[in-house]
Amino acid sequence: MLPNEPGTLCVSIHDVAPDTWTECEVLLQAIHAVADIPLTWLVIPRYHGNDARSPKLEDTLERMLNQGHELCLHGYTHLDDAPARSGAIGTLVRNVYTEREGEFAALDEDEAYRRIAMGLDWFRARGWPVSGFVAPAWLIGPASLKALRTFPFLYTTTYTRFHLLGQ
Repeated sequence: MLPNEPGTLCVSIHDVAPDTWTECEVLLQAIHAVADIPLTWLVIPRYHGNDARSPKLEDTLERMLNQGHELCLHGYTHLDDAPARSGAIGTLVRNVYTEREGEFAALDEDEAYRRIAMGLDWFRARGWPVSGFVAPAWLIGPASLKALRTFPFLYTTTYTRFHLLGQ
């Protein structure tokens, strides 16, 4: 970026779900107190297995979409329930760093595909567009990444990188 060129800023709110909505609203108010900018809402359809609907959350997200905000699929349950097949570092990351919430860290391709498809169905049922996928804790294993590439997402992010998909 050159000194006189405007920069780009992306602010994302993670773990958007009925169980976390109170905290998400606090973040929204804090951000809007500083700047009224569009946000990317990382939405989890069945956070920790909970499939309860929240009219308040859904109404707010609908309003946010209409104001130019973006919704992004952020896993399906946010829980890492895949068998432990990784070495010591992988086990440490999955059990300690993420506290077993890196849902797509160790899934096989079929299970990753199934969960992504269910998440997209959830968005579709609400008539909401979704162009990005961000795995919980930014951890996406090779099999999950392979499954992700079969869907029409424009991007994903990891802990260290923004990935353009379909190119």
